[in-house]
Amino acid sequence: MIIINNIHKSYGEKTNKVEVLKGIDLRVEDGDFLVVLGPSGSGKSTLLNIVSGLEKPNKGFVSYDDTKITALNDKELTEFRKKNIGFVFQQYYLLQNLNVDKNIRMGADLVSNKSYEDIVRAMGLEKLQSKYSSELSGGEQQSIAIARALLNNPALILADEP
Repeated sequence: MIIINNIHKSYGEKTNKVEVLKGIDLRVEDGDFLVVLGPSGSGKSTLLNIVSGLEKPNKGFVSYDDTKITALNDKELTEFRKKNIGFVFQQYYLLQNLNVDKNIRMGADLVSNKSYEDIVRAMGLEKLQSKYSSELSGGEQQSIAIARALLNNPALILADEP
């Protein structure tokens, strides 16, 4: 379960200060599927970044089961994300000089997943493994990014789409 309690986040200072999140409260039960919708600039990505520990809120906390992730230090947060969160970003961050197999394998190596081929097969990506990202459609690149997000069998997958 994820608990988001009284999250506030602002950027800038004094007259340039912009408050993006103003007291967000949310409880997400295990197994829930959640979509965050809103216009550009409404704080969707900021909220996802805080929930994943990529950013710290100015006020409030996020807890994941019994772990208050907003209180973790950088090393603990890195380990938490590695074990618990899969990311699919707007930009897929595929390494251009590596083929699909190596892009996925690199992610698998980071999380010590020796059976990453199971995800490749389950997603029907075998035929793409020798291709480079410049040879893939946007949807195929997104599929590769999703496969990488699934490598650590995360309890939480965050997708940041426009």
